[in-house]
Amino acid sequence: MIRKIILILLCTLIVAPIISGCESRTDREEREQMEEHLEYFRRKLRFANTVRFTNDAEDNFPGLSATSYNSRRNNPDKENYVDIVFVHSAEEAVGFPENVLVVWPSSEYTTDDDIVILGTNGQIRLLAEYIRFNHTDVDLRDFGLPENTVTVYDAVENWEIVEKLIIEFPRAGIW
Repeated sequence: MIRKIILILLCTLIVAPIISGCESRTDREEREQMEEHLEYFRRKLRFANTVRFTNDAEDNFPGLSATSYNSRRNNPDKENYVDIVFVHSAEEAVGFPENVLVVWPSSEYTTDDDIVILGTNGQIRLLAEYIRFNHTDVDLRDFGLPENTVTVYDAVENWEIVEKLIIEFPRAGIW
């Protein structure tokens, strides 16, 4: 009987740390996944701001409204955004959940001072022209684009490739 009690105690002493270690690993893995998702979200947000996507149905100004993004983060009654989805137009943005930030290419904007602020098309055009004129040996198909140019369509559908180009060619003036 005493041997059984000692054996149970030994098993408990050996198994308990293993079980608690597994729980810690699970918690750690979950935390790492959350951090990876958050970093991915930040990358998408940075890209959306760089190429001046918008979430303004009126398209009054190229770029994301930082106010709308931050108002969610600062409002305890609203859930934070959990993802960013790139679409081609405001019409395509309909029907997504409230906690998904849906953005689309913005157009150019002219201020009262007749200053043109480049929208998505202008930003992508800058990138494409910079690469075409300053790096004539570069074939953008080598990066994974379907053609040897960068388009607004690519910014929506192949955003990670366009992001890679922006990082690869920082002198294009849009990063």
